[in-house]
Amino acid sequence: MPIDISKDSLDTQAWPKGWRRRLPNSAQGVASIVAEAQKRQARVIFEAISIYGRRLIQALDEAKLPYRRANPRKARDYARSAGFLAKTDCVDADMLTHYAAHVPLPLTEPVPEAQQELRTLLDRRHQLVEMRKAEEIRLEQAEAPAIAAEIEEHILSLQRKIASYGAKVAELLEKPGLAGPARHLQSAPGIGQTTAATLLALLPELGRRSAKTIAASAGLAPLARENRAASGVSAASTEAAPLCGGFSSWLPGMPPNTGLIRTSPKGSKRVRSTLCPVKGTMS
Repeated sequence: MPIDISKDSLDTQAWPKGWRRRLPNSAQGVASIVAEAQKRQARVIFEAISIYGRRLIQALDEAKLPYRRANPRKARDYARSAGFLAKTDCVDADMLTHYAAHVPLPLTEPVPEAQQELRTLLDRRHQLVEMRKAEEIRLEQAEAPAIAAEIEEHILSLQRKIASYGAKVAELLEKPGLAGPARHLQSAPGIGQTTAATLLALLPELGRRSAKTIAASAGLAPLARENRAASGVSAASTEAAPLCGGFSSWLPGMPPNTGLIRTSPKGSKRVRSTLCPVKGTMS
């Protein structure tokens, strides 16, 4: 059962027996989809987008219904190759039906409640940090003393709120199921409380998947793109998985996930590779 998710609506389709509906993206609309999926014993598929799909994910997890999340870019590439040139909610739902039938997608693992709560706290903390950055830039540009004083007061208020959310995160990391993994992560050099919490919130597969699989899921594993015309040079880029959708932007000091891998010419006895950021991508 494919679902195209938007801010206000959920466009559904089903296969082999059709069930085309446009339902509100609300508790009532989600309940209708869950009831129909249970009746059909269907597997749900939808694109991994922003917060608009969280209500649906929570309902599917509670109902213990299997679902898959498709990479939006890959789904769009498939749509073009399959002839789905139009871009509407109904067309996207039809396209996801074909995509799920022809492309093997792994079932998404339900996120435990504690990690969902952790993700919510980190989302809000991240928003407050971004607000503080914006206010600090405005403070540098403020010329009127009264405005500068007001901005400074707001920055202090934001700092207190950020510290408050940090304390809530620390308290949550002491709960069973998170305490052990959090301590294990923080034992690594350079991994503090915020980074450990982010890893646990956005990568619930940690500890159950291989290191290479986790790196690929996080969008941190370079994928070689060799060009025979340029001997010895492999262009590489990385793509974030549906779960993270740009995971590196969460981690402090993490460079953008695009670069070049330079290797020795073909036939060399010693092959050495280094990851070099693409010019213009560092910020």
